Order: sequence, then structure tokens, then C-alpha cells
Amino acid sequence: MTDDELNAELATLIPPPPRQYRQCRVMLARQAALREAGPDHQAYFRQWRARLIEDAGELIKRSPKWVKYHADY
Repeated sequence: MTDDELNAELATLIPPPPRQYRQCRVMLARQAALREAGPDHQAYFRQWRARLIEDAGELIKRSPKWVKYHADY
């Protein structure tokens, strides 16, 4: 097994750091704010930040596409 293969294998075994999970939640929350509020998305995000981030965390938990970003990996 080469070093690259070993590194790829280890990357699948080691969960991502919590910072990556937080950043993913914020990114998804900002996308939701843009979808819901359009041009006024920044004010909408500030007003509903907690709910949007909580919803993004739930999306990450439910979706197999986002499993590598899940905090409880």
C-alpha cells in the first residue's frame, strides 16, 4: 500500500474536526437564508440565525450526502 492509498484510507476513518461541522452548518444556513429572503438575505440571516443553523444541523444529520460533516460521526 502506497502512502497516498494509506492517507486516503485513514481520511475515511478519522472524523472531521468540529470546526468543519460548524462551518458546514453556517454555509447551509446562509444558503437557506438566500433562498428564503432573496436580496435581503443578510438581514434575514441575522434575525433567524439560530433557527437556520439548527435546521442546517438537522439536514446534515438526515442526509447521507453530508455524513462526513456530522459532529457525531
